[in-house]
Amino acid sequence: MGITVVRIWAFNDDVDIWNWNTLQTAPGIYQEYVFKALDYVIAKAGEYDIKLMLTFTDYWGAYGGMEQYVQWDNQYGSDGNASRNIYDFYTDSDIRGWFKNHISTVLNRTNTITGIKYKDDPTIFSWEIANEPRGLGTQEGKMGYYNWVKEMTGHIKSIDPKHMVSIGSEGFYDKEPGSSDFKWNGSKAMDFIRDNQLDSVDFATVHIWPEPWRMAYEESMAWLQEHISDANNILRKPLGVEEFG
Repeated sequence: MGITVVRIWAFNDDVDIWNWNTLQTAPGIYQEYVFKALDYVIAKAGEYDIKLMLTFTDYWGAYGGMEQYVQWDNQYGSDGNASRNIYDFYTDSDIRGWFKNHISTVLNRTNTITGIKYKDDPTIFSWEIANEPRGLGTQEGKMGYYNWVKEMTGHIKSIDPKHMVSIGSEGFYDKEPGSSDFKWNGSKAMDFIRDNQLDSVDFATVHIWPEPWRMAYEESMAWLQEHISDANNILRKPLGVEEFG
């Protein structure tokens, strides 16, 4: 089909409805046969000269993701602070440690087929810390989210300075605090410009879902153009339009 870059998940966490082929069954506990399946995907992509973007977790819970880490915190947490909701993913010390360990495990894995460490594999186009991470729009929530982005992207770079890193966010702004439009008012904690200005972020991302976001065609095109303009003129970084529908 002429595809050159594919974005895939580098996780599958144990949740009741999706616990088949689970990669990580508990913090730091992996099923080797599932990891070998990921080895195979990377090896085959290399054969066909396809580059892969690998994502470490997901805000949405279909394959575990952030929600599963929060559940694990209530099972295995050692800091005495049981998590109350998904937004604790960004600030809880146990969860941050487990997630950094997962990142380290993936980066340092040696592919059982090619013999190449993931962090050294030219088949990998980039790393992405999460799919559509969202936080709370309070000042504390915004800072927790920003500090998490800074910590996790920096952690990746400390292990693998060769590959590019992105956030994986939908690209919401914090330009209009009083607006009722969640895409602009900072209510999801992120700020497209602030977050992507980090030195540890190599390119920005944006998603566009006109129907669920109730956007007309003209507004959708304006949304993309805003990001293109900001990426060119402010961030001075490339922009990846990762999802659209």
